[in-house]
Amino acid sequence: MAFMQATLNTGVWLLLAEMFPLKVRGLAMGAAVFVMWVVNFAVALVFPVLMDAVGASTTFWFFGVMCVLSLLFCKRYAPETKGLALEDLEHELRKAAEAKAG
Repeated sequence: MAFMQATLNTGVWLLLAEMFPLKVRGLAMGAAVFVMWVVNFAVALVFPVLMDAVGASTTFWFFGVMCVLSLLFCKRYAPETKGLALEDLEHELRKAAEAKAG
């Protein structure tokens, strides 16, 4: 749990703050945070059920593997934003999306 709070959790908030265009950032962040809270609720709901069904060790291993998969996903798909202004980042992401679209 400490690993999650110290690493991936901070990355989630940083990613949320940078991934939406300026025009829709407020609304999009609100929607993303809502979805994040729904997922947090689902995890809190499933956790005791898993603990009873498979035990503490397997439950924590399952969530640990999910954290590693999340980290790999972010490493592969999240762009490096160090040293970029939000406007520059938006321009780069828009250019990449247009190149992908054709």
